[in-house]
Amino acid sequence: MDIKLGLHEERRHFSIELSRDDFNQLCLGDEVYGRRNDVEFLIYSLGNNFSDTWRDNPNGGYFFNVSVSAVRPKDANSSEDWDKAAQQTYDNLESAINNSGIKPMIMNNGYNCGYVTMKVGPLK
Repeated sequence: MDIKLGLHEERRHFSIELSRDDFNQLCLGDEVYGRRNDVEFLIYSLGNNFSDTWRDNPNGGYFFNVSVSAVRPKDANSSEDWDKAAQQTYDNLESAINNSGIKPMIMNNGYNCGYVTMKVGPLK
């Protein structure tokens, strides 16, 4: 995970680029961690909800859910049907991350302490 720091509306703005390995870990259901200066980021994929904001993590840092609904093939009779559905879900998650826009970092008390954008890095 590559994290760059800038400014947006006079607040910190973190630009996160997930490596392909990070993205594959998310697709497998694992969490991905990153850190920039004093801020830790936890990204996970659970259920089918995509977070609106980065939230204060009780253990420190901020967390964000990047899940999308899994595609299920209709009348799947072959492993190819399931492979196509899995690839479509993978592509949908990548698109959702790349098009998620700028998200605020909200502490439990409601204070906005910055912003985050995310994208998945290119295939090599």
